[in-house]
Amino acid sequence: MRALRIALAVGLPLALLIPEDGAEARRRRFDKRAFKLEYRGALDRFARGQAEGALRRLVELESSVAAEAESDLDPLWKAKLSVIRDLLGSSPELLVPVSQLHEQAYLAYLERGAYLLAGHSRALTMELAELYSERVPGSRGDRVASEVMTSMAGHLHAAFVHSRAAALYRRAVELDPSNGAALLGLAAVLERQGEYERALPLLRNMVKIAPGDAEGRLRLAVQLIRVGDPEEAERVLSALIDEKIKEPRWVFSLAYQELARLLIDREEFDRAVEVIDAATRALRGDPTLPILLTYLSDRARRPSGKAELTSALREAGRAEADSPRYRYSQMPRQALQQLRASLRGECAAQLPLLAEALSEEPALASAGGG
Repeated sequence: MRALRIALAVGLPLALLIPEDGAEARRRRFDKRAFKLEYRGALDRFARGQAEGALRRLVELESSVAAEAESDLDPLWKAKLSVIRDLLGSSPELLVPVSQLHEQAYLAYLERGAYLLAGHSRALTMELAELYSERVPGSRGDRVASEVMTSMAGHLHAAFVHSRAAALYRRAVELDPSNGAALLGLAAVLERQGEYERALPLLRNMVKIAPGDAEGRLRLAVQLIRVGDPEEAERVLSALIDEKIKEPRWVFSLAYQELARLLIDREEFDRAVEVIDAATRALRGDPTLPILLTYLSDRARRPSGKAELTSALREAGRAEADSPRYRYSQMPRQALQQLRASLRGECAAQLPLLAEALSEEPALASAGGG
């Protein structure tokens, strides 16, 4: 009993604690041949563009097997990898759609509260990404694998699983140092953990790679303030708010606010008023800026627009969108949206390869192998 408690405390898998005869009995109940045929069926649906049906079939299949397996998912893992290995002779590019199906399964299991299967799907998605990086030579293999890693990291980031998100972002950056979404995501996690010095070089690299990325420049300026370099931060913010196109709006709202804070710290209230006054005109409808303008006008002993303040307070009370500061505290949504759109395009392009591989590989022979 003491050995059981120790093993559980250090996180050993439950399957390793079960007597060999019990584990073997469950493996005998697992019909590998039938499972592989059903799994191929789910892949076939996905390859033919029936994404919802494929996901539903996969989730039902794995949920049924998991219920009987009593938490021992190793047979599922081996059976799926056996099918995938059989198909890989056609082209490693088919790993892209297969990984995307399992990423969707991960989200489906989370929604159901099936956390063991969610972890299983996440691990398999990452395994397929690593395999893709190994099998596809050159920068393309690393780039697409990095995107798969980053997308999964973004899901973990959104769920506040910061340590695992950081590990995946870091691996994504190792694979592709130019992956802006991974750089932003990792910097955001490090910033949240108070590791500003470690976040700073990531953001400098991000700005070199994508000098036009507004969120990257904003985050760089904020880190510069936090590490005690307000002069460079002011230069970055001033250049940012001079941009003609101010999108995304939340980034520019915060850029104006952070620049005004630097001026307030130096008690340059008149200049701060000018900055926020320009912000209210550039970003009409932002409920935060008129409130800040009223405060600054009072500090600068200037007349303030009480009517505008009243209107802004009403707007703030009715606002349904996330505030700029809340958006800043989250994962890099826009960068992740763009990356996932790229992945969807890659997936769609490789679906015919998956369909061809499934049609060429004899299903019965495959089911009996591995």
